[in-house]
Amino acid sequence: MSLSGALLLAEVIKTVFKLRINVSKLGLPQTQVYSGSFSLTGSLTGLITQDKFKTDFFSDDPLEIYAKTRAFAETGGAFFVFRNKNVKIIEARLIADENYENCGNNKTKEKYFDNDAERRIFDYCDYTDYFPSAFLQGIKGMMPDVPAGVIIKADKAGLIVSTVKKGIYIQLLKLKPEGKNVMNYVDFINGFRLKQGEECR
Repeated sequence: MSLSGALLLAEVIKTVFKLRINVSKLGLPQTQVYSGSFSLTGSLTGLITQDKFKTDFFSDDPLEIYAKTRAFAETGGAFFVFRNKNVKIIEARLIADENYENCGNNKTKEKYFDNDAERRIFDYCDYTDYFPSAFLQGIKGMMPDVPAGVIIKADKAGLIVSTVKKGIYIQLLKLKPEGKNVMNYVDFINGFRLKQGEECR
């Protein structure tokens, strides 16, 4: 296997395992687990409908937004609504405040969801990059109380959107606005004259 192929495979595996199923909590027999014939609720997985492509910065977990971006990039793209128009996310990444409690100083803390709808284990530290200290200075003042879905930075240095998880942000890198071609974030900022404080829904 070539080096490029190996690197690509590593990225795919990492994305696939962003959802690590707690099999013991599901109570599934091993034969069912190994056959792969189950979803997070233990039933057959249905077709992926168009509504699954929709991301909601106001309610979706940031890792879910990131995973949707990775999963759907080659099949149309996950999208959000900006100024009443759909904008597809072609490439994005998770960014963490350098003081984020779950990842700072190489500490790892897992977040658990355990209810009737799903049982998921997320480890943000596996997927986040960090704001450099100098980068943080310009936006640090508004970070503590900024609601989810707000553009906290929109310039040549980056296009950053807040999420429901304090200390975790989405950096939008490539986008496809409705009726337009794929563009990088700088062209998107300039074309739409984005301003800090606008909302992505």
